[in-house]
Amino acid sequence: MPKITVEELDRTLVVPPGANLREALLDAGVEVYPFVWALLNCRGHGICGSCRVKVTGGEENLSPRTDVESRKLRKRPDLRLACQCVVRGDVKVLTLPA
Repeated sequence: MPKITVEELDRTLVVPPGANLREALLDAGVEVYPFVWALLNCRGHGICGSCRVKVTGGEENLSPRTDVESRKLRKRPDLRLACQCVVRGDVKVLTLPA
């Protein structure tokens, strides 16, 4: 079973293969959205771009970057949208990156 390590919380989540990163983090009570976006987010459709995470390890264990991510994050290639990531193996992330 893949593990998601949330670095700033020093917490590891075990998820089934194919889990959506955003859903796994939210189900575990990990805050994914900054400020008012917790209420005004797009619910995982990639429209708002507010569920940004920085992958610090295991990038190869996530699904490839989507066109939505490429458009939303063109100025931040170091980030991913959690709602667009399928977890296929162990990854390390920082949520709410600056």
